[in-house]
Amino acid sequence: MTKAVIVSAARTPVGSFLGSFANIPAHDLGA
Repeated sequence: MTKAVIVSAARTPVGSFLGSFANIPAHDLGA
């Protein structure tokens, strides 16, 4: 569960930085 929390927390800045990835779920980015 900790992993999921870290990924979710990192998703917002990453999504803002890479607009093309903003619509990709965090678990897809992690894969």
